[in-house]
Amino acid sequence: MMDNVKFYIAIIASAIFVYESNKDKTFLSRFFITVSSAGLGFSVAPELSSYVGGSLTLTGILITALGFLVLEVMFAIISDVSFIKKLISKRVGGGE
Repeated sequence: MMDNVKFYIAIIASAIFVYESNKDKTFLSRFFITVSSAGLGFSVAPELSSYVGGSLTLTGILITALGFLVLEVMFAIISDVSFIKKLISKRVGGGE
């Protein structure tokens, strides 16, 4: 029971960190980034922690606090059409 409480506190604390680290964004954007990060940490941490054999609480913190960074980088790469074209071109044998 106490482990569950620690896990929830860790997710909430990490979500607050995510919210505070996005001060340059609008309230609505910060809200959705925070909710997405907390949801990602809450839903993925149990499975990932058992897969890697680590602490559920620590895994939840890492996924929640760093998950938004990974998502932002992935979104930036996906939205960069010229980068994707170059990548595909290299994979199929054209280009540099």
